[in-house]
Amino acid sequence: MWKSLREHTIRRHRLSAIALGMAGAVVAMQFTGILQLLEWAVLDQWFRLRPPEDGESRAVVVTIDEADIANLGVWPISDLTLATLIEKLKQHQPRAIGLDLYRDLPVEPGRKSLLKVFETTPNLFAIEKVVSGKNGRAISKPAGLQGRSQVGASDLVQDSDGKLRRNLLSVRIEKPAAQPTALTKYTPQTTDALGVKLALAYLKVEGISPRSSADRRSLQLGKAHLQPLRTNEGGYVRADIGGFQILSNFYRFKSGTPTISITAVLQDRVPAT
Repeated sequence: MWKSLREHTIRRHRLSAIALGMAGAVVAMQFTGILQLLEWAVLDQWFRLRPPEDGESRAVVVTIDEADIANLGVWPISDLTLATLIEKLKQHQPRAIGLDLYRDLPVEPGRKSLLKVFETTPNLFAIEKVVSGKNGRAISKPAGLQGRSQVGASDLVQDSDGKLRRNLLSVRIEKPAAQPTALTKYTPQTTDALGVKLALAYLKVEGISPRSSADRRSLQLGKAHLQPLRTNEGGYVRADIGGFQILSNFYRFKSGTPTISITAVLQDRVPAT
């Protein structure tokens, strides 16, 4: 009896040791990041296998491809063409217009026309590149929108395999103070991403505006609760979580995202619906 009990106890200890060893190995691999690429691959596959969502996109994308550039005969497109494009889009009364083109430098002809459009289009949001780094230098906002809240950040966060799995909702950097002193040479400034600017402009009409949580560490937007990504969360290990980052949730609508070419817009060939 004692021999059987001793063998049973030894067997249990061996199983416990094996279980603890396997758990420790998994934790160690997770901590060192060995499993990171595998977890990303599994996440990517889940999104590919995700069934299409009901509903429809609230956005229409105006595309510029090689055929459009050939029709225009020049690249980048001139300020005059861009001003004409925006004026034609305004005729359809969109809640917001996102200009995902850098316009820190003039592209004549039409600079004055474009600046006038900027001044008379309060629901237009342009871009600037806020962060300088390995993905390029910072790029200033358009001259006509300096000092206004109509510019969003275009900065993106790439994973080490070059893919985008995170949304950068806002960027916070130190900029030279307007009136620097010995103690305050720089002041922190936060810039929302272009997508955030457009979404908030759209939701404002619905009576929805963002609210910070009590601890100011998360964001409430209607029924959505946006929690910033942490350094070690999901498949990430010691990730750079600068700014306000969340994991992307890639929706795939059954009807797709509507697109129309810049040529069609300029030629007034926009569908009525």
